[in-house]
Amino acid sequence: MKWLLRVFAAVVVIGLLVAAGMYWLGARDGAMVASTLPDGKASAEVVARGKYLTQIGNCVGCHTAVNKPAFSGGSGLKTEFGTFYAPNITPDQQHGIGNWTADDFWQALHNGKAPDGSLLYPAFPYQSYSHLSRADTDAIYSYLKTVPASDRQAPAHELQQPFNMRFLLAFWRALYFRPADAVARTEPSQDALVRGRQLVEGVAHCAECHTPRDSMGGMEQSRFLQGGKMTDGIWFAPALTGDTEGGLGAWSAEDIAQLLLTGSSAHGAVVGPMSEALRGVQYLNQQDVSDIAVYLKSLPAAGLKAERSGDVNDTLYAMGKKIYGQYCAACHQADGKGVQQAWPALDGNSLVRGRDVTGLLRVIMDGGFTPTTAQTPQPYGMPPFRHFLNDQEIAAAATYIRNTWGNDSGGINQREVNRVRNID
Repeated sequence: MKWLLRVFAAVVVIGLLVAAGMYWLGARDGAMVASTLPDGKASAEVVARGKYLTQIGNCVGCHTAVNKPAFSGGSGLKTEFGTFYAPNITPDQQHGIGNWTADDFWQALHNGKAPDGSLLYPAFPYQSYSHLSRADTDAIYSYLKTVPASDRQAPAHELQQPFNMRFLLAFWRALYFRPADAVARTEPSQDALVRGRQLVEGVAHCAECHTPRDSMGGMEQSRFLQGGKMTDGIWFAPALTGDTEGGLGAWSAEDIAQLLLTGSSAHGAVVGPMSEALRGVQYLNQQDVSDIAVYLKSLPAAGLKAERSGDVNDTLYAMGKKIYGQYCAACHQADGKGVQQAWPALDGNSLVRGRDVTGLLRVIMDGGFTPTTAQTPQPYGMPPFRHFLNDQEIAAAATYIRNTWGNDSGGINQREVNRVRNID
């Protein structure tokens, strides 16, 4: 009996040591890099650089609620773990970051820690921002210090048990987070591939949506940029790899740049959460958008294969062909090629051919506009068909466009349409 107690005690001790080691690993700091701000003051050039980076990262999108002051706190990000609210990041002394130093700001972006040392939830994309240089974080900090202060207090997170126990983040971080190498890049790289990678992995934080996540919300780094389901359960961020099925294999660098600046290209148009991201991405200068395109085109194919949604019902396909000719062809054209800068192509469109049909069906039902950008101030829109076509007719139209021209993605049934129709 005593030996059983000894074994049990040994197991407990080992378990505690492992837990302690994981906690230490997850709570530790990355290396501190000295500030690039002389005497803590920023030049007009640094502030302008910070504004540009803040726009590209679309910080205003998460940190601003509807009809509230800019950067005074967000409307909420709903996830399976609960709802996260982005905080006030204006210079307000009490509710914002008015009392933060440049080192505090670096800690948040690079190490995912608040000034008091508490761990930040990864709904704030510090896994990506950790790749920013100290010069860039200093620039963003300097710009935010110039925006109008707001005394608005952002709502507290509304999380389910046990995710509201912040100390557990240390164990999550031990599994999923390592601060990036702390290299202060004061001079930009002269290599387009390097610059593009820095933008994609850093301030643009593309991986946060375009990389799949596991059940614990961690990014699957082995499937980097291979596409991922969004937290809202509606949209699927497509792969950015060189795959022709669901990726950018058929895209040129010019196609990628055009989509990022205008919201549309020969291969489709921006919809869903990417519309919000484009509020900032559209401000990329020509050099940076070119570098991003160069980097994305350098990514090899990951071997992704199209996943057919099911067999095509011939009767439904014939009905869809008729519906398409009656309601869709005038804009998207009989050959599915669309009209550039107006109505997106459906032939080869990643949303049409995607592994998840929820977003496609939502667009058919609710219509919408591509995002307004500086280059497309008055984008064309699509009318909603939710109240005009029944489930069978929507299934038919979707089946037709998913299996015509160069598309071969399988059929959609009425049950799937009904499921999407009832999503809040």
